[in-house]
Amino acid sequence: MTRADIVNKAKSYIKYWGNPNQFTKWYSKDNKTHAWCGMFVDYVFKKDFKCDWLDGCSNFAYVPTIVEWAKDKKYWSVNYTTAKPGDLVIYNWYPEKKNHYSHVGIVKEVKSSGIVSIEGNTTNSLGKKNCVAQKSRAKKYIAGVVRLPYVEQFNLTRLLKKGCKGADVKELQKTLGGLTADGIFGDKTLKKVKAFQKAHKLSVDGKVGKNTAHALGWLWKGK
Repeated sequence: MTRADIVNKAKSYIKYWGNPNQFTKWYSKDNKTHAWCGMFVDYVFKKDFKCDWLDGCSNFAYVPTIVEWAKDKKYWSVNYTTAKPGDLVIYNWYPEKKNHYSHVGIVKEVKSSGIVSIEGNTTNSLGKKNCVAQKSRAKKYIAGVVRLPYVEQFNLTRLLKKGCKGADVKELQKTLGGLTADGIFGDKTLKKVKAFQKAHKLSVDGKVGKNTAHALGWLWKGK
């Protein structure tokens, strides 16, 4: 599960509206109306991706409880510019009130002026209420962000083979495991690469290109 996976899944619900809805029914196990911005976030992470990152929060439907949980987990930051797509943003509709938490969304984009987020229980561009919508919010309404523990994918920008040296070789050695991460592609690294390729039914040539990079969970940015 990547940051892009979370954002794209959240965006896929943008045409959904109503209350009660599939998010409230899944979270509350009833057919009643609810304030459901947190329920929407919980649904995307837990229902769609079976992700346990949000476990431990006693009530994801109540935004102040989300903030308490995030602070306890060391995920909380009042500096919204530290957020990345796929993180959570907490809004305060009453900036004059400190420590007031009104609404939660999934970060799509961070700008100097604020954050673009995908949100449940909001009003769409046509004025319809109780929707999932993309909203651009000014920074004065941002109380803080919840920076979630994504494993950032490594970008490989060149073909790696015996004789290569550099930080990307060191990353390869760390990813394969059982090697000294010295950044030098020698015989031991070559042997590990071939064993990895064989185990993943790839062409066993000892070179790390597009297919091997993808098998490692990396992104291929080479030519």
